[in-house]
Amino acid sequence: MDGTNGLVRRVGAFGLALLFVVSVVAGVGGIAAAYDEGADTSADDSDGVFSEEITLVFAGISITLGPPQDLDDDGVYEDVTGDGETNPFDAIAHAALVAAVDRGTFDLTDEQAGAVDVDRDGDVDYDDALALADTTGSGAMV
Repeated sequence: MDGTNGLVRRVGAFGLALLFVVSVVAGVGGIAAAYDEGADTSADDSDGVFSEEITLVFAGISITLGPPQDLDDDGVYEDVTGDGETNPFDAIAHAALVAAVDRGTFDLTDEQAGAVDVDRDGDVDYDDALALADTTGSGAMV
């Protein structure tokens, strides 16, 4: 039964990533408008793990995130979208990041991989996106 649960979790995470991509491309409500230009996004990121925005490419479509931020200085960069808060959009963005890394279209340094390893199991995978969703109160979506 554990294999079935893993498959369901991966399909759910992929669905979240797909929703994110479609939302950005189509410009439909919520996800594409998640960034508030008036928000203060100047969190202290002096360690420079992510000093620039992340650009992911899916089927020729570019999505720009971040730069991710560690809002509570715990070493986990839970604000993947870089909008100054942790919310369900960060879990969706994390799933998109995992998909890009898995497909070889985006590379993370070891330091960056450690920063987005939300569940601290030593790898960056869909379980991290799901763990992030759980921390944002959106875990019931998957």
